[in-house]
Amino acid sequence: MIALDPGHFLGHWALGIGLNDTQPGREAVDALQQAHAMSGGIPFTLGFLALVSGRAGLRDDVLRLREQAERMAAAVYVPPSTFMCCAIGLGEWDGALEWMDRAIEGRDPIIMPIKSFPFLDPVRGDARFQAMLKKMRLE
Repeated sequence: MIALDPGHFLGHWALGIGLNDTQPGREAVDALQQAHAMSGGIPFTLGFLALVSGRAGLRDDVLRLREQAERMAAAVYVPPSTFMCCAIGLGEWDGALEWMDRAIEGRDPIIMPIKSFPFLDPVRGDARFQAMLKKMRLE
């Protein structure tokens, strides 16, 4: 994707997410930072930047990004998945599950591939996650 259109944020987003799944750390964060900047700072990339930053151990960055999302939400729509990703980045799984449920209720499209996101592995056995799958008819 980057080779075809290096100026589009989605290629850098995909690279960052892929790196996060295989080798979380600085390189994944750098790709997501680039995607976020190229996107114009949209909530979608902000959330995933927070998630990847948390996985890289950059807790202060995640807190800053969550505050940025909260400020942004006062003026524009910020999808629940953005806050879900921030909670995951902070290791706040109860909060992440609450935001996940809000994303399902709000028909947030980012939640659609809920079964395939590797970053959700820690909660797959949680009864609340299983209930969400059932709610989405994905059990």
